[in-house]
Parts: sequence; structure tokens; C-alpha cells
Amino acid sequence: TCNSRRFVNKFNNWTCGNDDIDKSIQLIAENHYEKLECDTL
Repeated sequence: TCNSRRFVNKFNNWTCGNDDIDKSIQLIAENHYEKLECDTL
């Protein structure tokens, strides 16, 4: 989860050059992070 948090915190520091793809990747990563957090409780 530590790596997931670092990834989410750096969303503004990376881009593939396509805003739609960037937002899709960010959304998937955020949802994955939330599921991991819930599963570890």
C-alpha cells in the first residue's frame, strides 16, 4: 500500500501526453488502491 500511495501522490508529475488516457489510468489506480485498503482491514 505504501507504493500505491506514492503512485497516487505523484499523479500530477507524469503524463503519457493524452489527457483521457492519463485520467483513465489514474481512476483505475485510485479504485485499486481503495480496494486494497478495504481488503486489508
